[in-house]
Amino acid sequence: MRLRHLLFAVLVVLTLATTAAADRPVPGSSLQLWIVGRANTTFTVAITNPTDVPATFDGTGLYFVPVAKAEAPQRLGVVTPGHLSSTPNVAEAWNGIPVAPHATIQVTLTSYCLDVGRHAPPEESQYRLADSRLPSMLSDSLAREARTIARSPSASYSSTQSAVWRIREQSPTTLLGETR
Repeated sequence: MRLRHLLFAVLVVLTLATTAAADRPVPGSSLQLWIVGRANTTFTVAITNPTDVPATFDGTGLYFVPVAKAEAPQRLGVVTPGHLSSTPNVAEAWNGIPVAPHATIQVTLTSYCLDVGRHAPPEESQYRLADSRLPSMLSDSLAREARTIARSPSASYSSTQSAVWRIREQSPTTLLGETR
C-alpha cells in the first residue's frame, strides 16, 4: 500500500512539473514556448519555430499564471518584447526577436506583478503561460508606459512595476485566474 501511495505522489509531482514546463503555443503566433526557469519575476524561456518560414517573437502582452490553484494567485505580465538570453546587457528588442525556421532560441522575459493587492509569488511557485495574451488595450498601455520609462535615465524595475499597478487599477480587466 505504501508503494502505491509513493508511486501516486511521484506521478502527481511529475505531472505538475511537466504541465509547468511543457511546450505551449505562443498566443497569436505559430511559435512554441517552454519555461526553462524563473528567478523571481524573470523567466528564461525557450522559443521554438516549428514552421518552414521565419517568425518574430514578441513577449509583450504574454502573462503567466500559477500552476497551483491558489486562492488569490499573483499573475505575472510581460510588458516588453524580451531579449536573447545570450546578450543579457542588451536593451529590449523593441521590434521583436527573429526566430529562424525550425530553430529554438532562449529568451529572457522580465515580468511584473499584475495584481496590486496580492503578495509576490514564492520562488518555488510553478507557472505556465496563459492561453491568451493580455487584452490589447491593456497590453498597449503597459508597453507604451514601459517604453517611456526605459528611455528615462532613472528607469528601474520598481518604476515600471508602479506603472503596471497604476494602469491595472485605472482599467480593471478580468484575466485568467481571476478571483476578485
